[in-house]
Amino acid sequence: MIGFVAAFRAEVRDVLVEISGERGERIEEAVFHRGYLGPAHFPAVLAIAGMGPVRARASAATLVERYRASLLIALGTCGGLSSALPSGTLIIPSAVRSVTSGACAGPVTPDARLQEKLMQAAASASARPVTGLLLSTERVVRTAQEKRGLADRFGGVAVDMESGAVAAVAGEAGIPFAAVRVVLDTAEEDAVVDYEELLQGRSVPTAAGAVAYLFRHPGHVCALLGDARRCRNASRKLRRCFRALRLTIIEPP
Repeated sequence: MIGFVAAFRAEVRDVLVEISGERGERIEEAVFHRGYLGPAHFPAVLAIAGMGPVRARASAATLVERYRASLLIALGTCGGLSSALPSGTLIIPSAVRSVTSGACAGPVTPDARLQEKLMQAAASASARPVTGLLLSTERVVRTAQEKRGLADRFGGVAVDMESGAVAAVAGEAGIPFAAVRVVLDTAEEDAVVDYEELLQGRSVPTAAGAVAYLFRHPGHVCALLGDARRCRNASRKLRRCFRALRLTIIEPP
């Protein structure tokens, strides 16, 4: 069984269409979408974990322990750390490194065969992926200044909050790991919307929560709409890669 972990449903809304026979199961705050990939009907589960490494780790562990995942792939968006990467750039990292409270763990290298298949799938989807080091932090990197600081200190082409936790669970379970990300905000951009405040620990905002947030921050409406548009574009790009991946995915022995 293939396990996928994403933070938000909006990041992978289009990907879910590619899972046939999909049915959802809620476990605490996470939702696990179980179904089949491709004409061979290979079983897969896509977990919508919520934001951050704690939730990602919990969902990845559930995929391994409850659903018997034989490989894990982290999906979703990320922030750019290189000025050369525009919004919408596909990232298939060659290494993932967790950064916690200023400390930096050793890099985790994705499974070589799985990495090769992902690159093939991206090429089939004409996505032109970028490889390199993906940093994974415990909090949102909100400002361009913070991004420059991370890039200067640790290197890396992009940053997220979940891939490092998923990689750790895969390593502990002795199963392959990889990540596929799409740049949402560029290295030069400050994040406007405070998603921790908006989501309140959920993977999707409630209607009441969204109204309350915009009442407190009316100037964030345009930024929120812009992020939603970028997220939808990222979801479509991930779907194209996912569709190609269905034809090349490794079935572990």
